[in-house]
Amino acid sequence: MSDDWNLFPCSIGEHSAFILLDIGAYEVIEQAPSSLAKIWLTYKSPREDGLPTNEEFDQVKEIEDRIDGFSQSNDDWYVGRVTVDGQRVFYVYTSREESEWKHFLSEVSNETHYDLDLSFLEDPSHEIYEKELYPNEDDWQVIKDLQVIDALNSYGDDGSEARKVDHWVYFDDKVSASEFIKWAESDRFTEDRRFSTRTEDGNIVFAYIIVDRF
Repeated sequence: MSDDWNLFPCSIGEHSAFILLDIGAYEVIEQAPSSLAKIWLTYKSPREDGLPTNEEFDQVKEIEDRIDGFSQSNDDWYVGRVTVDGQRVFYVYTSREESEWKHFLSEVSNETHYDLDLSFLEDPSHEIYEKELYPNEDDWQVIKDLQVIDALNSYGDDGSEARKVDHWVYFDDKVSASEFIKWAESDRFTEDRRFSTRTEDGNIVFAYIIVDRF
């Protein structure tokens, strides 16, 4: 367990999703217990896209805190959660028996009136953490972009000011480059012809495109 947690948006299948996970646990995940408790919470009134509304925030946060507290009382590893398609799934590597989790979740469900289902799995290699929670290459780019936005916000930059963002785009031939530039300029991009040329080997044409907002 670590203090290095990240929340990022992504897509799972055709659904919009958010993943919160302990990224720092990746370095020591082999030390986690081999059993995995996946706890499925079903939202009562999710939005059309399957994500939760603010109205359920407090109730679900209380349930998450109870799961986290139950985990910590036994040195289990709560490593993350996925919110998607009207559900929130909590991931806990645990040394408890399945029956203990069932008893605990039954009590929480009765008290909160939320449906809580349990999948109890053996995952000695902890591959589920890596496959279902850990960021892929695209996710890492999103995380880095969000970190840049957070850094700008910390200096009082709310992103409302127009600015230039430069893009270098490489093509195998001039026809492909021309088609892309035509499409780009129909949106919010502008070609800077001073930098649209061939590379030194003469084989690749590249366009230098500018967008004035992000």
